[in-house]
Amino acid sequence: MRRVVRIVVQAVALAGLACSIGLVVNLARPQGLPLVADKPYEIYKPCPVVSAEAEGVAIDALPRDLAGWILIDSRRERAFEQAHPAGARSVPYDPLQSPEESVLAALRREKAAGILVIGDNEIDSGRLLGAELAGAGLRGVRYLKGGFDAWQAAGRPVETGGEP
Repeated sequence: MRRVVRIVVQAVALAGLACSIGLVVNLARPQGLPLVADKPYEIYKPCPVVSAEAEGVAIDALPRDLAGWILIDSRRERAFEQAHPAGARSVPYDPLQSPEESVLAALRREKAAGILVIGDNEIDSGRLLGAELAGAGLRGVRYLKGGFDAWQAAGRPVETGGEP
């Protein structure tokens, strides 16, 4: 028991000595750190993934001919296989993982009039993936308001199966 008490006393003494040395050094510095904050701490910072936003666009504001545009379907792979906008690429949105760098690099290399992300209404995957793409530095990123449901309701061309 004495040994435990001695160890605790030594630990407290060592911690006190370290704090004292730290305070003396801080006071000796020309611009030492303040001991009391002069303004509230900023503990919440915006998430860098969603620091940008993609522009939302209604289906009737889009041109009928989207030649030159990159269409991205952000819904799950199974939904994509069942039906997707004609010519769209599948890039399923995952809230826990950013798009692969190879996907971003391929999109950067292409010269397109714009990038239109078409998602679902369940988790608003089009808006969320659009924000990630815009945050990654891609230009001209928009997401379709109403997602794939709006695309289908407007009678836009649909395909089934895998990637085109």
